[in-house]
Parts: sequence; C-alpha cells; structure tokens
Amino acid sequence: MRHALGRGNEPSATYSTGNGQFEPPVRDWSIAHSYMDYALLLDDLGMVVHASGRVEALSYELEQVENYEISPAISSQVLKEFSRSHNR
Repeated sequence: MRHALGRGNEPSATYSTGNGQFEPPVRDWSIAHSYMDYALLLDDLGMVVHASGRVEALSYELEQVENYEISPAISSQVLKEFSRSHNR
C-alpha cells in the first residue's frame, strides 16, 4: 500500500488509522468513507455522517438505532484521528 500511495518507506500510521481489512483490529472502531459520506464502525453498529450533515446510527441489519450514545473515550479517539489527517 505504501508504494501505491507514493509513501515509500513511511510507516502506515502516516496515512492509515491502523485497522487493516484482513488483520485483527487494533482498536474498537474504524472509519470508512466514500467521496461524500463517512461512517464510524463500531462492534454493534455504524454511525453514518451524510454530506448534508445528517447523522444516522444504523445496526448492521441497516435498521435505525434510536438514542444511541458513543462513549466519550471513543469520541475523543475518533476526533483525534480526524484532526490528524486534516492538519496536514
């Protein structure tokens, strides 16, 4: 992947959150995104943020989950990860 992104010998932490698709996860969450939307993937559901700003909590059966609250620790980790990639 480093060569495909033109990153040479840089560690993967410079362009990745560390959770690989084919490896055991290193944290309890992951981020997935498309060109317009992104999602926070947790063990029990996905928090989807649409380009319009609307946020949905969805089960993995794609049913809406009402009144779901993310733990403050995970929120802090995710915000730190987002700021890492946007402060370059």
